[in-house]
Amino acid sequence: MDRREFLIGCGVAAVSIPLTIALSGCGGGGGTTTPATGTGFTITSNPGQFGHNHTVTILFADLTTQPAAGVTYTTSAGGSPSHTHQLIITQGQLNDINGGKSDNISTAIDATAHTHEFTIVKPA
Repeated sequence: MDRREFLIGCGVAAVSIPLTIALSGCGGGGGTTTPATGTGFTITSNPGQFGHNHTVTILFADLTTQPAAGVTYTTSAGGSPSHTHQLIITQGQLNDINGGKSDNISTAIDATAHTHEFTIVKPA
């Protein structure tokens, strides 16, 4: 390998490694859904590269009324240092979920500079 090839390889690595980390965030899709209660259902994010996850409870009332501004949920605390995330679900996504579709939604980036992904499916 000559110097030119080495420098090109370093440039590719310098761009692709941070990009891969940023795109993967904390989540990678997935997670689990608990059985529905009378008011809603709880979902768990995928733990992803940071080895922790969060839960959030989706209310059936939000799925059926679908507020024009959407809804914002706060996840459970998790990780080290302990922190929460904001999960913002648009009116269109609420409509999709209420209609039986699955939506993958990432949390907003928080002070710990990462996100989590939730796969939201309304239990039957």
